[in-house]
Amino acid sequence: MNCAPSSPDTPPVSAVVSHSVLHPDFIAAEVARRYDLPGPVDAFLLYRGMNDVYLVKDGSDTRFALRVWRKTWRDVDSVGYELTFLDFLRAMGFPASVPVAQKDGCLWFKAAAPEGDRAIALYDWAPGRKFGECLSEDTAHRIGAAFADMHRLGNEWLGAGHVFSTRQAKEYSVWMPALIDFVYDRPDDRRDYPIIAERMAERFDKLAAEGLPMG
Repeated sequence: MNCAPSSPDTPPVSAVVSHSVLHPDFIAAEVARRYDLPGPVDAFLLYRGMNDVYLVKDGSDTRFALRVWRKTWRDVDSVGYELTFLDFLRAMGFPASVPVAQKDGCLWFKAAAPEGDRAIALYDWAPGRKFGECLSEDTAHRIGAAFADMHRLGNEWLGAGHVFSTRQAKEYSVWMPALIDFVYDRPDDRRDYPIIAERMAERFDKLAAEGLPMG
């Protein structure tokens, strides 16, 4: 059965957007406007995923990474705490990619995307190679030591008064159905992931009851 052509006056159907992609020109223009960088500023999308990451270059060819958080179950304003902690790590001399402050001192801003407000932050560029390109026991030990140092600093940062709970630590479970669908062709993973998730949740509660600091 053939459908009659729509009239030019027929309004289009309103689409529901779950994950938009911000145009690199918009990113470049906002970075140039908000940050004290020499122009011109260029940007292009590196990869799209849970969060979208852009490579940004200023007029002196200095590279930066820019993250656009996905609009999800996480409160967009909660990224402010994460970025403030990274700025604390910077002040303590910890080697991490940290947010770059805007002209007004803010570490992030929001953009009104079709699916809702999304958080955006510019980071300094982390030099070096990916872990997978230099696998060795020595590298693994060095990374482990760095994580331990970061957690030690995190214990100091807990003094800021932010209260964590096991609920926050177990929010990974929100994405379990999607993860199971993603590994449809890997029966062992489909079997093991829910078991691991449940046992991790039980372990988190046990550690919290023992007084282990969380962050």
